[in-house]
Amino acid sequence: MSAVPGPILYSLEELIAHFFYLFGLRNSAFLHSLKNRISFLGTSITDLQRAFRKEASKDDIGLALARIVSRIFCIAEFYRGHMSLPTAMAKKYPAQRCSYCNMYPCTCDISAGREEPTTTVGDVIKTNHQLEIWSLQDWQKHFDDVYGRRNRTQNIEQLLAHLLEEKQELDNALTLIPSSALTAEGVIESIAFELADVLAWTCAIATQMGINLHEVLMARYYPTCPSCQTAPCACRTFNHEQLQWAKPAK
Repeated sequence: MSAVPGPILYSLEELIAHFFYLFGLRNSAFLHSLKNRISFLGTSITDLQRAFRKEASKDDIGLALARIVSRIFCIAEFYRGHMSLPTAMAKKYPAQRCSYCNMYPCTCDISAGREEPTTTVGDVIKTNHQLEIWSLQDWQKHFDDVYGRRNRTQNIEQLLAHLLEEKQELDNALTLIPSSALTAEGVIESIAFELADVLAWTCAIATQMGINLHEVLMARYYPTCPSCQTAPCACRTFNHEQLQWAKPAK
């Protein structure tokens, strides 16, 4: 497979395809279990926490966020051919409404808990539009349009807590797979929904920081691997260690 041609502002599906092309072989060699890949995501979320704690620069925060998105795609790649992350996102976060309260913008009281999201007949056409056209930039704007008013009442520590909670739910979903009564398709969809939630809160943090997530992702990962400068990635070593942040000079 070759890299996706065309404009830099890919649809989310095209962007994920670029990452599959860039890192698919490397991920198969070094991250050959779903548990490995989820742990790899966890490391990048911890890196983001530490970046805030160290008062890292906005550029470094952008780097940390880009790494989280890359590792979300890495997990989706594990089920390549069987999982569509954009489809899961469109189902859980339909255009022009919250799937929980059906309002735009969202009026949910998340402190009181929420029922399961709903899907309406009217979502179908809009879902196709989301799948075919929406870029990561469009998704980030969508999350801000629907949930931004509520998110702006919270500080970064609270948004990070939500992100960590969603990562924990991803861990829980993996733990429950052996005893789950779900079909194989149901298991994969449940993982996809958890990934969608992780990406949604990653977008929320980027928006709070005034960071365009699509731009920082492409700056780091397009057109080549940032480490070996080739496409697809030809790295011979694979680093699982956390990043070391330095406080910016005053």
